[in-house]
Amino acid sequence: MQNDLKEVLAKLAERIASHPAGTRILIENSILFSASNFQTIKNQEKGKIAFVDGGNGEIAKAADCSVQLIRVFGSIHENGKRIFKERQEFIAVITTKKTEKGLSYNIETFNSPWTFNHDFDSFDITLREGVHRASIAKIGEVVRKFAEYKMAEKMLDLLGKGDLLVKDGALENEVTFEEEYLSRLAEKAANKEVSVCGVSKTTNLLTDTGHSASVALNKMAPITKWLYSPAAETKESIVSFAKMHYLAQQVYRIDTNKSNLLSTEQVIALLAKESNDLAFPGYPYGLIEADLFARVSGEECEQAKLRLMNGAFKKLKFNFESLNAHETLNKM
Repeated sequence: MQNDLKEVLAKLAERIASHPAGTRILIENSILFSASNFQTIKNQEKGKIAFVDGGNGEIAKAADCSVQLIRVFGSIHENGKRIFKERQEFIAVITTKKTEKGLSYNIETFNSPWTFNHDFDSFDITLREGVHRASIAKIGEVVRKFAEYKMAEKMLDLLGKGDLLVKDGALENEVTFEEEYLSRLAEKAANKEVSVCGVSKTTNLLTDTGHSASVALNKMAPITKWLYSPAAETKESIVSFAKMHYLAQQVYRIDTNKSNLLSTEQVIALLAKESNDLAFPGYPYGLIEADLFARVSGEECEQAKLRLMNGAFKKLKFNFESLNAHETLNKM
């Protein structure tokens, strides 16, 4: 078996190495690859940077209900040092609700500074899984995402002209209702002359030959630390890619608002300045920290579930145990 695996890996490596890079990324309004779009990352010394990320975990689940622990973290760094931090966590309960069109998912929050008055159709095209209705647990991820926007707006209150706000993930309208959060954040940032960008930890974008977009660009790059911009443009944003440290193992997608005071080159320069931690070279330390403080572990969810089931939810234990047959078998 070991020899077979070596042979498979050798053939896979050969196939990947010979894979043509392609001519453009498969994303709306992409731009043909051009060597002239590769740039050296320059130094950028000034400006505060705010970082925002979030996490969520399911505490209890049933076919008609999902109880989620949501946590979001925001911090502000200046000259490589954190000068402010804030963390918010709350419970979101998502339940089914009958409507004229069928079933929708309703969101109620507890101990939260924010409310999310949205009802999602259970067959929402941005959330459903193939022909099946969206999993009710999926709404927990949406609540977390919307809470990140709320925290980002809060961070804007502490920033000024020439500063930068960095949000985990792409700046694009991916789910229903997200556009209003994006627009509000962009408008508030523009009024304060604060620039906004999104950094994606991972990207599944491919080129028109089916090659990984980030791998293809890294092969084409003439230098070891680089910015490639633009790769695509949306109505509001410029999509770029960057390798922000010569030791970096990953290439990141970075979205920048077209209304930014800072240019994409200046934004990447500020990010690169924050991306020198040798534990994870090439990724902004502020986002490493935000991910750590916002993360919701499985152990936390189990502890919260025990407290929940011993409290007022004890009467509903049968409802929540109805989907736990797999968990019971896994513990045997």
